[in-house]
Amino acid sequence: MTRKHIPPSRLKYERNNPTISCRVNQEELRKLREIQRKTGFSLAQVLRQGLGVQIAESRKAYENGYRDGFGRFRAPCSKCGKPMDIDIKAHTEAKRTLLKAFEEWAHAPCLSHTP
Repeated sequence: MTRKHIPPSRLKYERNNPTISCRVNQEELRKLREIQRKTGFSLAQVLRQGLGVQIAESRKAYENGYRDGFGRFRAPCSKCGKPMDIDIKAHTEAKRTLLKAFEEWAHAPCLSHTP
């Protein structure tokens, strides 16, 4: 049995543009075909666009979660040891207490540049 010769350029193309496949149900296939019909996009273009949207949504969700969670933490009660939920955005006294507790703390580079 002889093996068909594949040109190096084709091998490089296939290495840089791998084929993927997946199974979808009939409803998903119908929706994909509808998108193709309305946009004129290939399935690869639909996939790329969907991937871009997903990445953007994931980034936005991460940023929102980080922003919403910043300043919230859990610490043990000094009396019973059970966890306390602290939100320095909502409790100004907690923020003042933490700022006082950490008033001497600074980034190492900031400490070396203190006048």
